[in-house]
Amino acid sequence: MNRRGALSALRRAGLAIAAPALRWRHRNAAVVHHRPLAEAQPRELEGYLGTTWAASGMPRAVHLRSPHADNTLVVERYIGHDGYESRFEAVARVPFGRSQPETPSDAPAAGCRWPTTLTLDTEGWAQGTYRATVDSPHADTEAVGQSAMTFLVGPTAPSARVAVLAPVTTWAAYNPYGGQSLYHNEASPETPIYAHAHRPNPALDWSPVGAMHAMAAEATAFAWIHAEVARLGRG
Repeated sequence: MNRRGALSALRRAGLAIAAPALRWRHRNAAVVHHRPLAEAQPRELEGYLGTTWAASGMPRAVHLRSPHADNTLVVERYIGHDGYESRFEAVARVPFGRSQPETPSDAPAAGCRWPTTLTLDTEGWAQGTYRATVDSPHADTEAVGQSAMTFLVGPTAPSARVAVLAPVTTWAAYNPYGGQSLYHNEASPETPIYAHAHRPNPALDWSPVGAMHAMAAEATAFAWIHAEVARLGRG
């Protein structure tokens, strides 16, 4: 299917990609729900990346918020699971200072527009699903809540005949941060029709059970496919 055919299929499904492809427009208005969601509320330690996917070696801008002077961005790559528990390998630890940008009221549709806090150097990183969290010795992360940043690292050039696509449009569409997603609305009397990717996304939950969007299951499928392709030697 060519690009025009793919876009036509998306439109028939009620979803169209806006330009630039950082926010998505729902053509068929969803039912509005006003029940408050915990996932819609800001965390003390949170952030988002400028791009959800990039090739290994490309710099990744990270936009963070923490009221504390001493913080560390902890980056890990998903490598599998042990029962219901996800397993990760450490990739990077990057210190940064206090960062307290304001979140605009139109963030669900237009993005948070926070300044860049730091830039990740991804040279040599393996392709896969990554998780980044903010840690601070001054915060009880279980009490204040952490919002994990999920992102993808891909190869610098096509490495197989078949591409496996991650549903990043779904990640944005179901993200209720700021009080709105394409399927939830607790912030405005108007039905939301846009969802922007430049927001923290608490809906992408790595918890083994009860997650709004079960990232562990998704990452496991991607890791298995990648391992099978490598095992069979099918480039």
